[in-house]
Amino acid sequence: EADKVRAVVSEEEAIAKEKADETEAIAEDAQKRSGRSIAPCYTQLTKALDALDKSDIAEVRVFANPPEMVMTVMEAVCILLGNKTDWASAKSLLGDTQFLSRLVNYDKDNIPDKLLRNLKKY
Repeated sequence: EADKVRAVVSEEEAIAKEKADETEAIAEDAQKRSGRSIAPCYTQLTKALDALDKSDIAEVRVFANPPEMVMTVMEAVCILLGNKTDWASAKSLLGDTQFLSRLVNYDKDNIPDKLLRNLKKY
């Protein structure tokens, strides 16, 4: 009787280990894919961010109705920084004296999945 139980437990343990290994492989693959697709964009974004200064921010902030591309970028920034995606919220962010610093120091390696899903349309 005990040998039968041991055999069943051993068999179930082997199946569970196999499933865990498969899950880990899928997770690693997803991480590699997401890292590859984000890296080139991140490099370009970092270069563009380094080129910005306070006068550029002030210029954008005075728009009553921003161009579509400005609004698209600011909506994405608002999502990342946890703000509403309307122009009033974006202008408020642009007026923050720490705005550029917050972007430069943003923790790109720990963006929650929910935010990444919200950013897909951008």
